Amino acid sequence: MPYKPNSVFCFRVYDGGMTDTTNTMTAEEFAQALADLGWKQVDFAARTGTTPESVNRWFHGRQPIPALVAAHLRLLLAAQRFHAEHVAPLPRPPRRKSAAADQVEPDTTDLDAQAGMNWWNRATEAERREWCARAGSAAPADAWAAFKASIAGSQAGLAGCTDGCKPRD
Repeated sequence: MPYKPNSVFCFRVYDGGMTDTTNTMTAEEFAQALADLGWKQVDFAARTGTTPESVNRWFHGRQPIPALVAAHLRLLLAAQRFHAEHVAPLPRPPRRKSAAADQVEPDTTDLDAQAGMNWWNRATEAERREWCARAGSAAPADAWAAFKASIAGSQAGLAGCTDGCKPRD
């Protein structure tokens, strides 16, 4: 069976691709594609090995956009859409208290989780078994929660403790 190229991915290239109309793009579409990618004209030129002068001519409509350039941009935009729809977004940086403040609000859940891990790692096997039994679970996070609840319930009894006493029920 003879090979039939897929017309979606194969382009007729002649005259350097400058007169191929199978995949055209207007100057406005070109400018919008660069904006959607967050690129400047010089960024596109550097990333594709094209001269900045050629990119500027395409951007301002003084020269037709080659079909392969249009296809390249459309592929990049499709990849960007795919990433936005199917790949987990990157975590956002912590929120600032105000525009004037330079301090970042601490994330107390991370601090509590770290304190719990430190507590668990310092505990002996016997202490771990005891706190898991009190929590009714084998999960260290549940044992940590039971320990914190015990501390909260006996804060008055610990007020005079200076030797690292542990809360008792």
